[in-house]
Amino acid sequence: MTYQLPASCERAILEQFLKAEAMALWAVRSAQAQDVPPGVLQFLLRHEEEESRHLKQFELLLGTSSHGKTILPRMPSQWRVLVVHLYGYETLGLEFARLLVGLRPDLSRALS
Repeated sequence: MTYQLPASCERAILEQFLKAEAMALWAVRSAQAQDVPPGVLQFLLRHEEEESRHLKQFELLLGTSSHGKTILPRMPSQWRVLVVHLYGYETLGLEFARLLVGLRPDLSRALS
């Protein structure tokens, strides 16, 4: 079942989306310091670039900055657990993006 959210939810959804994207970016940066399998570091670096670019677009839209932290979060040292954390942040951002696109179809780039 799908519900249409009222337009008054737009700002709150945007803010939560921005927070989820920032958490994903910080997690990716932190993960780069871990002992990861071969090839994963290149993926994380590329993903960091994409997340950073994406985050800047939505910071401009909201007129706010999501960067308040100076210390990276602690991430699990076991690769399999780390992957679950990264996937969780990405999934959270995707869910907020879906809600956002329901309110603002012009922001469908949030899904990419």
